[in-house]
Amino acid sequence: MIYFKSCPRCNTGDIHADDDEYRMFLLQCLQCGFNKYPSKEMFEKIVAKSKAPVKTS
Repeated sequence: MIYFKSCPRCNTGDIHADDDEYRMFLLQCLQCGFNKYPSKEMFEKIVAKSKAPVKTS
């Protein structure tokens, strides 16, 4: 999924949410390169901040 303008680092970047080779959830910013395995609270904050998630798969 992509969350527009939801990056906690640059505040304008689009976050791509996916799972890695170990099936752990990973967030990546398409603009600044931010990578993070989020806590549940951080994930909920990003989802709430985003207005229009788009499923990419």
